[in-house]
Amino acid sequence: MSPDRASEILSWELVTDLDAQRLHVWLQVWRVVLMIGVKALLNGKLDREVAFDRNRQRLLEEIERDLAASEVVAPRT
Repeated sequence: MSPDRASEILSWELVTDLDAQRLHVWLQVWRVVLMIGVKALLNGKLDREVAFDRNRQRLLEEIERDLAASEVVAPRT
């Protein structure tokens, strides 16, 4: 189904005025559009969050090491 056809279906009259068959088609188009939108929104986002969580401990250790090194170079007064 083309995006133009989906747009046309979604612009049909009020949902309460649709007969059973048209309502079913309307709901199916909404379901497909919603799923495509959610997949596009989450594309790669969850993978990046998992990778960040896996690297969190390493990143914290690096920050701690950098802070300790900067204190050695320029001690606080």
